[in-house]
Amino acid sequence: MESMEKLRGIVKKTIGNKQFMLLSYREPYTHYYDKDEVKWRKNPGGLVTALDPVMRVCGGTWIACGANGADMETADDKGCVGVPPGSPAYTLRRAWLTKEEESSYLMGASNSALWPLCHVVYVRPHFNEEEWAVYRQVNERFADMVLEEMKGESAFVWIQDYQLALCAKYIKKKSPESVVAQFWHIPWPSAETFKICPWHREIVEGLLANDLLGFHIRYYAQNFLESVDQSVEARVDREHNSVFFRDLETKVMEFPVGIDAGVVRKASEAISDARIAEVKKRHGIGADRILLGVSRLDYTKGIVEGLSAFQKFLEQNPQYQKKVSFVQITSPSRTYLSEYEEVQDNVLRMSEEINWKYGSGRWKPVVLIDEFTEFEDLVTFYKMADVCIVNSLHDGMNVVAKEYVSANNDGDGMLVLSKFTGAARQLTSALLVNPFSTDEVSAAIKTALEMPEAERKARMKRLLESVTEQDVYAWAGAFIEKLAKIDGK
Repeated sequence: MESMEKLRGIVKKTIGNKQFMLLSYREPYTHYYDKDEVKWRKNPGGLVTALDPVMRVCGGTWIACGANGADMETADDKGCVGVPPGSPAYTLRRAWLTKEEESSYLMGASNSALWPLCHVVYVRPHFNEEEWAVYRQVNERFADMVLEEMKGESAFVWIQDYQLALCAKYIKKKSPESVVAQFWHIPWPSAETFKICPWHREIVEGLLANDLLGFHIRYYAQNFLESVDQSVEARVDREHNSVFFRDLETKVMEFPVGIDAGVVRKASEAISDARIAEVKKRHGIGADRILLGVSRLDYTKGIVEGLSAFQKFLEQNPQYQKKVSFVQITSPSRTYLSEYEEVQDNVLRMSEEINWKYGSGRWKPVVLIDEFTEFEDLVTFYKMADVCIVNSLHDGMNVVAKEYVSANNDGDGMLVLSKFTGAARQLTSALLVNPFSTDEVSAAIKTALEMPEAERKARMKRLLESVTEQDVYAWAGAFIEKLAKIDGK
């Protein structure tokens, strides 16, 4: 609550009467049909988790792509609707894409080219010029919507992520006085890797139209500066974290994203033993000890590698058979791409293989939950889990790690965390592992389960302090204050 009020003060002082606009591909809330009834849900994912509480404090307008059907029905003629539903704190303006645009812009240029390019997990990116042309068109449409909302007045514009890499350029072209910033939520690869992209110069130029460009960690920011050096004619001032390109100075800095730790903690404190027992019964979880994995169904998340490590753990530690279950929650993602279908098939195959080999009676070694999980249920899983395994092969930050820590503020738990997440730079008291090493992750599971209570609680206390101090409000406050200084220079 204190950090929320601090952000509120920063917003009032720095933004004042200026409009505040946020842009992203993904919308924070979706309306959908359930039989004859229109319902809504908050969308999952790190971006929405981080930014929805910020927008509730800041107010303003969030521009994002909507879906057809109930999203259209609930919005006005401009695509606008107040959110959260029932208690509006800001305006969501929805952009509508045709099926052809969605295929080229989202499935193609964004998720088949930029996503694998930036994550570097040995999935080959696919570059298609026709899809990139549509990517440009959609970015320009977002820019036009911003300018329409501005109505010639001054505004703070905050662009999110890789789907809108060119948007700042289009805004600045038509409104040079606008103050525009962007946060890149995924990793930025090495300059040599990024140069394989046929559009690397255009992307770098687009991002350099921002007054402020943020990354999760310094390593990604440094990689971007190297890409600038190798892609365009610009002056890079590393001492002051600045790039001077075409009469504009762009500040390039790290801002590790946080979560609304207070909301997670409050939800966890409301979870009763009866609630935990009900969720266990519903999903057939009979083991005494619980390992937990939570992620989108994505090849970057190391789900198959985590299951392989659990299989190795059962093989090497037969004393834990019938006593430990691995609950893997996977929300469906991008199943229209063959690489994701392959991940889905491999996760199901691996789960069935482990259950067939080691399962006995009512004990299922792997409990696979491949559906959308409501927030209350998710926090229940966090609270019941003895160990949370975040096994990402490469991740910008990973908010699941931080949510798990916040949900276990009594110190009852342990986090096994991939070294290749942004979170690993902050959460150093977790058990840090190489997700590509089955033996290393297996050994960490055993260490976590057998860790003495005093050490476990001491580690979790340090983790909780880090998550609480560097929450989402502190993250947004630091970013907005920096943006305001740029505006006032």
